[in-house]
Amino acid sequence: DTWVQSHRIVLPHFWRGDLVGWQTRRLSDDGTSKYLSSADFPKDLTIFNYQPRQDVVLVESMMSVLTKHHLDPHIEATFGAKVTDRQLELLADHRTVTLWFDNDDAGWKATHRVARQIQRYCPVFVVPSPYAADVGDIDDATYQELLDQRVPYALWSEPKELEPWVCASSEPVTS
Repeated sequence: DTWVQSHRIVLPHFWRGDLVGWQTRRLSDDGTSKYLSSADFPKDLTIFNYQPRQDVVLVESMMSVLTKHHLDPHIEATFGAKVTDRQLELLADHRTVTLWFDNDDAGWKATHRVARQIQRYCPVFVVPSPYAADVGDIDDATYQELLDQRVPYALWSEPKELEPWVCASSEPVTS
């Protein structure tokens, strides 16, 4: 009920060539929701940056995709840890899926759900990140090092302790 000025970046979402909505992400913690979406944003029916029949890294947020889209393999996002049955159908159409959800209870729960549902359709791997940070917060070199350590889902376990991510030029980042 109260107007709060919020500095945000606006992210368009295209699905099969059509602009289907916008999502905004706040740039600083100002008390507003981290992400806001346009009306009728189809986040439960689509995947950001989706390209079928690829080897793909799957993350939670559009911002993580945007910070790593220039790296291989292809990267996509589910708009959060709640992955719908429709999104699972889309994910099953990949050659391989490497899961890299946030290191929190919701991310771990999503990792188990997605892996169990799609492993019968394609190989599923998980990145065993030790950091309490989003994929988008991690520098490219560390991203690639962690990605190279991916393991088959059957061998992955949730980390017991998390380390803060500290970039050489910044303060620690925690999700």
